[in-house]
Amino acid sequence: MTAQPHTPPTLPRMQPDEGLVWRYLRDHCRGRARAHTQAQIGRALGIPRRAVHDILTRLVVQCKRPIVAACEPPYGHYVATTQAEVSAYAERLRHRLRELWVRICALTAIDDPTQLRLWSHAERVGLPCSDAMAKWLCESADDMPLWRGDST
Repeated sequence: MTAQPHTPPTLPRMQPDEGLVWRYLRDHCRGRARAHTQAQIGRALGIPRRAVHDILTRLVVQCKRPIVAACEPPYGHYVATTQAEVSAYAERLRHRLRELWVRICALTAIDDPTQLRLWSHAERVGLPCSDAMAKWLCESADDMPLWRGDST
């Protein structure tokens, strides 16, 4: 039996804007020490920061490029050069996902129309509202006609 030559996996083709950003990262942002922010990348390439954000996402998700972000100063995106860089960023994303899940659960648990009106009114009149204040407002709502939506 003869051994078959190893064929490396092929990467998906990139769109022109993806190729532009990938070449920039490959040439200027290899490794943590050379991270650039989305704004820096956009200025260098003449494209809006939001477009850079979308392109970076596509480069990772669709084109399978090892682009990660530094979550401590100096901030920015860079091409990971070690598995440790990839793993550290993946763990940071997992942590953010857990934080977002907690927020989603808290928001979907708000089913009291009074509480939603209180928050809306507090925001309209410029009150900073902590959870403790919101609880107090909900408990006090019966004594506050304005907050119940009454005009008297």
